Amino acid sequence: MKERFRTAPPGDNPPLDYAAVCYLMEALRGGAPRGFASRVRGFSAFERWHDQLLTETLGFHLSGWPITRVIVEAVRRDRLKASNDLLEDDAPEEFAGKTLPEVLAARILQEELADAAAGWPSAKLRLPALDESTLGQLFQMLLLATLIERRLIEKTAVNQQ
Repeated sequence: MKERFRTAPPGDNPPLDYAAVCYLMEALRGGAPRGFASRVRGFSAFERWHDQLLTETLGFHLSGWPITRVIVEAVRRDRLKASNDLLEDDAPEEFAGKTLPEVLAARILQEELADAAAGWPSAKLRLPALDESTLGQLFQMLLLATLIERRLIEKTAVNQQ
C-alpha cells in the first residue's frame, strides 16, 4: 500500500483517493467526520481503532452517520441458499432461494438508497476478503489517508487566515 501510494496516480491511489473523498464528503456535511458501516461480525474493533486514529490525528470522533460502507466480497462459508421450507413463517419471502451474500448486497443497496434520499453522502470500500493481508493493507491505507487529510485540513485553515 505504501508503494502504491508513492507511485500510483490519482484515481488508482487508494490512500490519496480515499482522503480526497472523505475530505469532500466532510465538507458537504459541514465538517462532520466520517464513520464506517459494516455487516461483518467483529468489525467493531476496527471501528474503535479508526475512531482512535481520527481522534489522535485529526482531533475528532466518528459521527453517528456512517458514510463509508465496508463490503467484504468473499465470505468463508458455503453459499447455501435458504429454501422456502426452512424459512420461519414471519421471514421475508425475499430470502427464499438467496445466499447470505445476495441478501446482504440487497440490504446494503437499500441502506445506500436511504442515505441518498436523506442527503447523506456515502462511499463504498470493497475488500476482496477478510484476511491478514487485506486488513494490513486497509490499516495502512487508512493511516496514510488520515495523514493526507490532516494536511488538507491544515492547508485549508492556513489559506482561510
